[in-house]
Amino acid sequence: MSETFGAWLEQKRLSVGLNQTELAERTDVSKTTISLYESDKIAQPRFSQLDKIAKVIGVSSDEIRKAWASRNAGVTNEDFDEIDLSSVRVAMKKGDFTEDDKAEFLDDVRHSLERLRRRKQSGTQEASPE
Repeated sequence: MSETFGAWLEQKRLSVGLNQTELAERTDVSKTTISLYESDKIAQPRFSQLDKIAKVIGVSSDEIRKAWASRNAGVTNEDFDEIDLSSVRVAMKKGDFTEDDKAEFLDDVRHSLERLRRRKQSGTQEASPE
């Protein structure tokens, strides 16, 4: 896959007829941040920001997260099944994360678990609209 996340995001934004300023206004994510995402200058995205962007450009949270991961980190869908939570716990204890990072990470995990529960209850594997 040669397309970068920034190019993918720009294409999705343009496909819904928005410029960066309009996307920023609709998502409450700064125009500067949108620009940094599109120029592939954000090493680790805030998933809460990606979720807001996803809603506006018409993709699921899962799709935008997987798009970022597969394009920027070389992560495949199968890799998501191999996440070692013990390494996350060690990193948190070592101080690799700020308190804000920890809170955001835990919010993302809770959000993801709730989506998984809803999908299991509805019996579908598709991402549920948010």
